[in-house]
Amino acid sequence: MLIRRHIGLFIVILSFIVLSFGIPFALPICYIFDLSASNRLASTRALFFIMGLLAMEIFGVLISFIIWIIEFPHLNKKRFEHRNYLLQNWWGMTIAKIGIRIYKLKFSIEEPFEITNESFILFIRHSSFIDTFLPIFLISSKHQIRLRYILKEELLFGPCLNIVGNRIPNVFVRRDKVNTQRQLEEIRNLVINMPIGEGVVLYPEGTRFTKEKQEYIRSKAKIEGEKSMMRTLRFKSILPPQMGGALTLLETIPNADALFCSHSGLESTVNLKHLLSGQLVGTTIRVNFHQVNASEIPINDERRKNWFDDQWAQVDRLVTKFNSIQKL
Repeated sequence: MLIRRHIGLFIVILSFIVLSFGIPFALPICYIFDLSASNRLASTRALFFIMGLLAMEIFGVLISFIIWIIEFPHLNKKRFEHRNYLLQNWWGMTIAKIGIRIYKLKFSIEEPFEITNESFILFIRHSSFIDTFLPIFLISSKHQIRLRYILKEELLFGPCLNIVGNRIPNVFVRRDKVNTQRQLEEIRNLVINMPIGEGVVLYPEGTRFTKEKQEYIRSKAKIEGEKSMMRTLRFKSILPPQMGGALTLLETIPNADALFCSHSGLESTVNLKHLLSGQLVGTTIRVNFHQVNASEIPINDERRKNWFDDQWAQVDRLVTKFNSIQKL
């Protein structure tokens, strides 16, 4: 963890310094390239967004250090945790606003999140690194609700997330098959004492959706048998859910509602090539929440698996619908 933190911080600071000195040269080059490519100034916008992202990483680390100094020797753990929650929300919300401003994004929320006094599990599709900011933008900052995250371990190379994310309740998991049981136990411990009114976020696909990943999963399912293949083919626009983390959460906090978030519009940010295409500029991000009361979630393991697949299929139908609207 510390090695990733130091490497990430070194890369961020070095990149910021290089870009700061190089931007007088890079900016006109990007602008000329954008004019010739007719890509809505995509590379120019990407340059400013990357600069903003790097600046927020450095600023976030500085504030986290100030919090550490103010709260030393950290006797008041609740206050220390609260201030880091505030930093996390401010940091994520500011990055989201920078992206929205630079890329002129708009939001269309078909079914908004309904505030209740109950705890909830947010299951959200994963199409881009940017959708990791959606829970903060749509729920935490808007409704002042604390969220706990189950995220991939690779994100710890972001120094601010590495520092603050490990000060407050979160779990960073490896996406391979190593120590699966230990990681499920960490997920269980994350939520077993979660206060009423808070939420936990899980991306059930386990990785970002791409057509290549979809074809790979389908080819594996074909080898596993007809039942596995039929299940995989059920999902057209998203990947099939990985059940381990989802079932662990549902079992550990049976009184929590299940909240499913479908969204479309961020597919053009899967990688740098897509980002430089200009497709993201002016995009409408379409969002839908559908909520299932805890009392409606099956208790039996097998029925719960089938139920979760049905709910995820509903997410798939909404994403497919949103994608078709985006193409009009």
